[in-house]
Amino acid sequence: MSRRILPLLLLLLVILSPAGPFRAGEPAAVPVSSAESASTAPDGLSAASQPFAMTPSRGGPDTRPVLSVAVIDTLINPFDTRALESTIGKLGELLPQYRWQLSVLPAVESEEALLRVRPDFLLAPSGFAAFTQLSDKISAVKIATRRTVLAESAERSVGAAFVVRSDRPWRSLSELKGRSAATGLPDTVEGWLAAAGEISRAGFDPDEFFATLSIRSNAYPDVFSEVLSGATDVGIIPACLLETVEAEGLAAPGRLRVIHEREGGLACRHSTDLYPGIGLIALSGASEEKVRDVLGALLSLHGFEGFEWFTNVSDARVLRLFEELRAGPWAHLRDMSPMAVFSRYKHEILLLLAGVLLLVLNELRLHALVRRRTADLRAALEANLKSEAEAADARQRLAGLERRSVVHQMSGMVAHEVSAPIGAIRAYTAVLRLLLGRARKAEAGGSAPAADPAGERLDVALSGIEHEAAKIAGIIDRVRSYARAGTRQHQPVAVGPVLSRGLRAARAELTEENRARITLELEGADRTDALVTGDALELEVLFLNLIRNAASAALNAAERKGSGKPVVIARLEAPENPGKMEKTGDEDPREAGGSSGAASARIHVIIENTGEEMTDDAMARLASLGDAIVPSPTGLGIGLGICRGIIEGHGASMKFARRPGGGVRVRVTFPAAQPEAGASDSSPESDGHNDGRRAGSEKEKS
Repeated sequence: MSRRILPLLLLLLVILSPAGPFRAGEPAAVPVSSAESASTAPDGLSAASQPFAMTPSRGGPDTRPVLSVAVIDTLINPFDTRALESTIGKLGELLPQYRWQLSVLPAVESEEALLRVRPDFLLAPSGFAAFTQLSDKISAVKIATRRTVLAESAERSVGAAFVVRSDRPWRSLSELKGRSAATGLPDTVEGWLAAAGEISRAGFDPDEFFATLSIRSNAYPDVFSEVLSGATDVGIIPACLLETVEAEGLAAPGRLRVIHEREGGLACRHSTDLYPGIGLIALSGASEEKVRDVLGALLSLHGFEGFEWFTNVSDARVLRLFEELRAGPWAHLRDMSPMAVFSRYKHEILLLLAGVLLLVLNELRLHALVRRRTADLRAALEANLKSEAEAADARQRLAGLERRSVVHQMSGMVAHEVSAPIGAIRAYTAVLRLLLGRARKAEAGGSAPAADPAGERLDVALSGIEHEAAKIAGIIDRVRSYARAGTRQHQPVAVGPVLSRGLRAARAELTEENRARITLELEGADRTDALVTGDALELEVLFLNLIRNAASAALNAAERKGSGKPVVIARLEAPENPGKMEKTGDEDPREAGGSSGAASARIHVIIENTGEEMTDDAMARLASLGDAIVPSPTGLGIGLGICRGIIEGHGASMKFARRPGGGVRVRVTFPAAQPEAGASDSSPESDGHNDGRRAGSEKEKS
């Protein structure tokens, strides 16, 4: 408070002193009446800042329009006060049509005071003038800038000087680092701000340059007194103030020395860059006529009190200084802590966070929609693939049924058409045998025929023809019975001989090259006690198909691998020899366990082949479709279908499993039949014309 009262008292002394601007012969400043003063004075202003009239009263109420001028108290020192009062007094002479009012505003509350007082014009230093024009609360325009006659331009009119006592040894700015210093108010350009800018451009931090920095209300007499007394090492004063004080005799010349003195721009000792001087600012309340009259009167004062006024003076140098020091409009940049930044930009930050939150929520929503749509699409795709697989399976099954139907019809036609030629063959064979007997009797003349090797061979040939014709006739009868969907009579059949015949038939179908490449093994075929209820011919067809398929698969796998000998093993396992039964893990659980005895005994025929590892798809086809896995160019692809039909007709089961090491193992399980007197293999080869080729060996290899 004392810092404010002192300049105000100085202002009163200057105004009331005989040396003030209102001398004899000039209009005296007469205070406004107390009533008028009370009615026009804004709240919160001191007595020194109350409005006063610049012309005497004429005995009646003053009806002239009021022209109010406010002054920032940082300008209040004896020299600025005298010059400003003289200037305002001169303006009162030039513009007598106005009733002038002067208000002094505190710098620390200048923006709030301006909004409260609302003067027409404001006299302010360049720093505050630039800040006012950037404020979003005050509408103001700088219309004129004061220039000292000692300056080369109005844009370079004021600055600061570093002064020390003459007996101090310091000569450069760098030598002042770490010293104590004193300055006027810290927000004035012609004081601390210009000095701080010079320190910063010299490569130092202004906030850390001096050990201590004392803030005083005025450069004179406060800063001068501290430097001259030795209480402070360095003083920061406005440029030209040292010359003015010495000229006024207020300080002995040569007692103070300027450090880091600059040349040019100003005919005064200075240590810093130069900036615009005091500015006259027109506020939004000033009318156009007032601005025109005041500006014209100011521009007419050439050299008055050592100053001149100019228009169109840029504040760019001041703004660059503020930005460099992060002061004035950029003071908020000094504190860049998260809390300070949030406090300054909380509305923008909250708006940005709200936008980011909306974006995140929208992104989450989009991800959820994408996941849901992807799941729906995946489910639809899986359903489509499943439908396609089911359709392909149905088409394959239908194709198999169509092939079997065609074969069924063709077999019926073939059986019907071939039965007559077979009957003729058998008839011709009987006639040949009859004629051969008569010829023999005629040659012998009624005596017993002699031994004839050629005739015996002829008998054998005729017997063979009859046997094969009978076999063909049996096949035809069975085919015709299938076509008629009639029931067939089964009887006990020895599995071993039938399995042996199937192996021999499969071997006979192979080419000479393949017979040399492949090994066909037969195990357990000598078990004549292994009986099943069925048809020997159908069982032979069953075993032949299975062995043929196994041999083809083994040969193909060996050819693809390029190494290894293909092997096919056919094995009979009877329940009387459990020690030889192999636990393969593919037995039907329904066939395991149960009571012992012939009624629950099972006979297993196992056929396996070497080859490649089977895929799950191939095993599934074997288990469900019953078609050939690898189509043969010479077959119809219905061999496994025929096998399944035979197996179902015999009440048996067939299981496929992977063979360790590669290949497939098929297990055909029959219910064991009760042995009957005279039971045989019931095959065409068991009649009286058997050529002695019955299977009975334990193991045959090729």
